[in-house]
Amino acid sequence: MAYRLLKNAGVAPAWIEADKHARALLDELDRLFRRAPRSGPFERTRARDELRRLVLAVNRAILRVNIEAPTDKQQRRWLDVEEELARFERAARGDPPS
Repeated sequence: MAYRLLKNAGVAPAWIEADKHARALLDELDRLFRRAPRSGPFERTRARDELRRLVLAVNRAILRVNIEAPTDKQQRRWLDVEEELARFERAARGDPPS
């Protein structure tokens, strides 16, 4: 019944809204990786700072999803800053995604 009330009001459960936010941040991170091969040294320095900020924001959103999700099947894996920086460096060199 509560779900029906939320649905009729155009609102999703909190964990779904948190997951939407996490996915939007992950999309932003993917755009950063796609721009990496076309960026110069100065832009890459700024992009690394942006990547660190995004990973922190993604992990905050994931924490919210993982706390509020009804089961562990809806939970998401945390991002590791060092892994994402290494992924960025590979993308900047033009290496294929792994």
